[in-house]
Amino acid sequence: MPARPPAAPLPPFLAAAPAGLAAEFRAAAARVPLARGRILLRPGADCAALLFPIDAAIRIYQTGAEGREVTLYRIDPAESCVLSASCAIGEQPFPAIAVVERAGHAWAVPVPVFRSWVDRHAFWRRYVFGLLALRLGQVLAKMDDVAFRRIDARLAGCLLERARDGAVRATHQTLADELGTAREVVSRSLAAWEKAGWVAPGRGRIGLLDTSALRLIATAAG
Repeated sequence: MPARPPAAPLPPFLAAAPAGLAAEFRAAAARVPLARGRILLRPGADCAALLFPIDAAIRIYQTGAEGREVTLYRIDPAESCVLSASCAIGEQPFPAIAVVERAGHAWAVPVPVFRSWVDRHAFWRRYVFGLLALRLGQVLAKMDDVAFRRIDARLAGCLLERARDGAVRATHQTLADELGTAREVVSRSLAAWEKAGWVAPGRGRIGLLDTSALRLIATAAG
């Protein structure tokens, strides 16, 4: 008889929850597969369930009138979506786009169950309101970033934040979507930094050769 796969871990914040709530989560939540590139929600859609990624990652973004994208935040494993939570509580449609950025699985909690936990469990209420406060701060910081910070400083900061093993695996368009700007703007900055010997752009990959120089740009005022 083949061995059964191990049970997926519950979201880490439930480790401190009352045993009854953790048991309810295990009983009510469904483990669902998420394929990379799948659009989960669009503006105006109703939220049927809240997702808690197990090993997937979800990007939440908005698109302007000219089709330009700006990332609001990401939902990584052990996190959840504040906009979905807000829509569930306020019974409002979703105001952005949610797309699977890294394939994997997530726990899906039906909205009626989510609402009942908000009503019945103080622990769950504290988690939800803490999530709202955290994400609100992040979105306000993003708005401040877009409105008042130079694009080269934002690009340098983005590269430093996303770097793994001395490189960023992303296209110019991906970085432009992340920052809410045009691909040509990103390409011009990267070309200038390549001439200066700070980066080494390649196909779908950008090597970071001088992180000290990039850090100076990222922290520049104005």
